[in-house]
Amino acid sequence: METQNLSVAGKQALNLIEFDAAEKIVCEIRKHPFGLLLVWLTGLVIATALMLAAVLFVVLVNDESVTNGANASSIAGIVAVIGFFLVLLVLLATTITAYLYRKNVVLVTSEKIAEVLYPTLFNRSITQFAIEDIQNVTIKQNGFFPHIFNYGTLLVETAGESENLTFTFTPMPHSFAKQIVAAREQYINTHN
Repeated sequence: METQNLSVAGKQALNLIEFDAAEKIVCEIRKHPFGLLLVWLTGLVIATALMLAAVLFVVLVNDESVTNGANASSIAGIVAVIGFFLVLLVLLATTITAYLYRKNVVLVTSEKIAEVLYPTLFNRSITQFAIEDIQNVTIKQNGFFPHIFNYGTLLVETAGESENLTFTFTPMPHSFAKQIVAAREQYINTHN
Protein backbone atom coordinates (compact mmCIF):
# COMPACT_ATOMS: atom_id res chain seq x y z
CA MET A 1 0.00 0.00 0.00
CA GLU A 2 1.33 3.43 -0.90
CA THR A 3 1.78 5.51 2.24
CA GLN A 4 4.19 8.31 1.31
CA ASN A 5 1.31 10.76 0.83
CA LEU A 6 0.03 10.18 4.37
CA SER A 7 0.75 12.52 7.26
CA VAL A 8 2.49 11.26 10.39
CA ALA A 9 -0.91 10.84 12.08
CA GLY A 10 -2.19 8.96 9.01
CA LYS A 11 0.76 6.57 9.08
CA GLN A 12 0.24 5.96 12.80
CA ALA A 13 -3.47 5.29 12.22
CA LEU A 14 -2.61 2.90 9.40
CA ASN A 15 -0.55 0.84 11.84
CA LEU A 16 -3.57 0.50 14.15
CA ILE A 17 -5.94 -0.87 11.51
CA GLU A 18 -5.99 -4.05 9.41
CA PHE A 19 -5.57 -3.30 5.73
CA ASP A 20 -5.21 -5.78 2.90
CA ALA A 21 -2.23 -5.53 0.58
CA ALA A 22 -4.58 -4.95 -2.38
CA GLU A 23 -6.29 -1.94 -0.78
CA LYS A 24 -5.49 1.52 -2.05
CA ILE A 25 -5.75 4.67 0.01
CA VAL A 26 -8.36 6.98 -1.49
CA CYS A 27 -7.88 9.88 0.92
CA GLU A 28 -6.83 10.91 4.39
CA ILE A 29 -9.09 13.34 6.25
CA ARG A 30 -7.55 15.46 8.99
CA LYS A 31 -9.24 18.13 11.05
CA HIS A 32 -9.26 21.75 9.84
CA PRO A 33 -6.74 24.15 11.43
CA PHE A 34 -9.56 26.52 12.43
CA GLY A 35 -10.57 24.07 15.19
CA LEU A 36 -6.99 24.09 16.45
CA LEU A 37 -7.11 27.88 16.54
CA LEU A 38 -10.27 27.66 18.67
CA VAL A 39 -8.53 25.26 21.08
CA TRP A 40 -5.59 27.64 21.52
CA LEU A 41 -7.75 30.76 21.81
CA THR A 42 -9.93 29.14 24.47
CA GLY A 43 -6.90 28.04 26.48
CA LEU A 44 -5.24 31.43 26.23
CA VAL A 45 -8.41 33.28 27.24
CA ILE A 46 -8.84 31.07 30.32
CA ALA A 47 -5.14 31.41 31.25
CA THR A 48 -5.29 35.20 30.84
CA ALA A 49 -8.46 35.44 32.93
CA LEU A 50 -6.85 33.37 35.71
CA MET A 51 -3.72 35.50 35.60
CA LEU A 52 -5.70 38.75 35.74
CA ALA A 53 -7.83 37.45 38.60
CA ALA A 54 -4.71 36.48 40.58
CA VAL A 55 -3.04 39.86 39.95
CA LEU A 56 -6.21 41.73 40.90
CA PHE A 57 -6.53 39.72 44.10
CA VAL A 58 -2.87 40.34 45.00
CA VAL A 59 -3.31 44.08 44.39
CA LEU A 60 -6.47 44.18 46.52
CA VAL A 61 -4.88 42.20 49.35
CA ASN A 62 -1.82 44.48 49.36
CA ASP A 63 -4.00 47.60 49.39
CA GLU A 64 -3.74 49.05 52.91
CA SER A 65 -7.26 50.50 52.78
CA VAL A 66 -8.85 47.05 52.19
CA THR A 67 -6.88 45.03 54.74
CA ASN A 68 -5.20 45.95 58.00
CA GLY A 69 -1.85 44.87 56.58
CA ALA A 70 -1.67 41.78 58.77
CA ASN A 71 -0.51 38.77 56.78
CA ALA A 72 -1.31 40.62 53.55
CA SER A 73 2.03 39.88 51.92
CA SER A 74 1.92 36.17 52.78
CA ILE A 75 -1.65 35.84 51.45
CA ALA A 76 -0.65 37.73 48.30
CA GLY A 77 2.34 35.41 47.80
CA ILE A 78 0.21 32.29 48.21
CA VAL A 79 -2.40 33.59 45.75
CA ALA A 80 0.33 34.51 43.24
CA VAL A 81 1.86 31.01 43.41
CA ILE A 82 -1.55 29.32 43.11
CA GLY A 83 -2.45 31.57 40.18
CA PHE A 84 0.86 30.79 38.46
CA PHE A 85 0.33 27.03 38.79
CA LEU A 86 -3.28 27.29 37.59
CA VAL A 87 -2.13 29.19 34.49
CA LEU A 88 0.54 26.53 33.83
CA LEU A 89 -2.07 23.79 34.28
CA VAL A 90 -4.44 25.46 31.79
CA LEU A 91 -1.62 25.88 29.24
CA LEU A 92 -0.60 22.24 29.68
CA ALA A 93 -4.22 21.09 29.20
CA THR A 94 -4.50 23.28 26.09
CA THR A 95 -1.28 21.81 24.65
CA ILE A 96 -2.53 18.26 25.26
CA THR A 97 -5.91 19.08 23.69
CA ALA A 98 -4.19 20.56 20.62
CA TYR A 99 -1.97 17.47 20.32
CA LEU A 100 -4.99 15.14 20.48
CA TYR A 101 -6.91 17.29 17.98
CA ARG A 102 -4.10 16.88 15.44
CA LYS A 103 -3.96 13.10 15.89
CA ASN A 104 -7.60 12.53 14.85
CA VAL A 105 -7.81 11.10 11.34
CA VAL A 106 -10.12 9.29 8.92
CA LEU A 107 -8.63 7.00 6.30
CA VAL A 108 -10.71 6.06 3.26
CA THR A 109 -9.45 3.11 1.25
CA SER A 110 -10.79 1.25 -1.73
CA GLU A 111 -12.46 -1.24 0.67
CA LYS A 112 -13.14 0.46 4.01
CA ILE A 113 -13.32 3.61 6.07
CA ALA A 114 -11.42 3.84 9.33
CA GLU A 115 -11.67 6.62 11.90
CA VAL A 116 -9.12 7.00 14.70
CA LEU A 117 -10.11 9.46 17.42
CA TYR A 118 -8.30 10.41 20.61
CA PRO A 119 -10.89 11.79 23.07
CA THR A 120 -8.31 11.93 25.90
CA LEU A 121 -4.62 11.25 26.30
CA PHE A 122 -5.18 7.65 27.39
CA ASN A 123 -8.28 6.81 25.33
CA ARG A 124 -8.40 5.92 21.66
CA SER A 125 -11.47 5.08 19.61
CA ILE A 126 -11.14 3.18 16.33
CA THR A 127 -14.14 2.70 14.08
CA GLN A 128 -13.93 0.92 10.76
CA PHE A 129 -16.46 -0.50 8.37
CA ALA A 130 -16.63 -1.80 4.84
CA ILE A 131 -17.17 0.81 2.18
CA GLU A 132 -20.03 -1.25 0.78
CA ASP A 133 -21.98 -0.65 4.03
CA ILE A 134 -22.24 3.10 3.39
CA GLN A 135 -25.84 4.20 2.95
CA ASN A 136 -25.50 7.97 2.99
CA VAL A 137 -22.82 10.67 3.17
CA THR A 138 -23.96 14.00 4.62
CA ILE A 139 -22.10 17.21 5.25
CA LYS A 140 -23.18 20.02 7.53
CA GLN A 141 -21.82 23.55 7.43
CA ASN A 142 -23.69 25.56 10.03
CA GLY A 143 -22.67 29.13 10.71
CA PHE A 144 -20.49 31.89 9.37
CA PHE A 145 -17.01 30.44 9.99
CA PRO A 146 -17.64 27.00 8.41
CA HIS A 147 -18.67 28.70 5.17
CA ILE A 148 -15.85 31.26 5.18
CA PHE A 149 -13.09 28.76 6.06
CA ASN A 150 -14.68 25.82 4.17
CA TYR A 151 -15.00 23.21 6.91
CA GLY A 152 -17.91 21.24 8.29
CA THR A 153 -19.10 18.00 9.83
CA LEU A 154 -18.89 14.86 7.73
CA LEU A 155 -21.52 12.23 8.60
CA VAL A 156 -21.20 8.79 7.02
CA GLU A 157 -24.25 6.62 7.72
CA THR A 158 -23.99 2.86 7.48
CA ALA A 159 -26.38 -0.03 7.05
CA GLY A 160 -27.46 -2.13 9.98
CA GLU A 161 -26.35 -1.68 13.54
CA SER A 162 -22.92 -0.27 12.70
CA GLU A 163 -21.97 2.98 14.36
CA ASN A 164 -22.16 5.99 12.06
CA LEU A 165 -19.01 8.03 11.48
CA THR A 166 -19.17 11.69 12.50
CA PHE A 167 -16.05 13.75 11.88
CA THR A 168 -16.16 17.42 12.90
CA PHE A 169 -14.01 20.22 11.46
CA THR A 170 -13.58 18.38 8.16
CA PRO A 171 -11.80 20.63 5.65
CA MET A 172 -13.33 20.82 2.18
CA PRO A 173 -16.22 18.54 3.22
CA HIS A 174 -17.85 18.54 -0.24
CA SER A 175 -14.67 17.21 -1.83
CA PHE A 176 -14.24 14.43 0.74
CA ALA A 177 -17.92 13.46 0.50
CA LYS A 178 -17.54 13.11 -3.27
CA GLN A 179 -14.43 10.97 -2.85
CA ILE A 180 -16.18 8.64 -0.41
CA VAL A 181 -19.23 8.24 -2.66
CA ALA A 182 -16.98 7.63 -5.70
CA ALA A 183 -14.96 5.01 -3.78
CA ARG A 184 -18.19 3.22 -2.80
CA GLU A 185 -19.50 3.27 -6.37
CA GLN A 186 -16.21 1.94 -7.71
CA TYR A 187 -16.20 -0.84 -5.10
CA ILE A 188 -19.76 -1.85 -6.02
CA ASN A 189 -19.00 -1.78 -9.75
CA THR A 190 -15.91 -3.98 -9.40
CA HIS A 191 -17.46 -6.47 -6.97
CA ASN A 192 -20.88 -6.97 -8.62
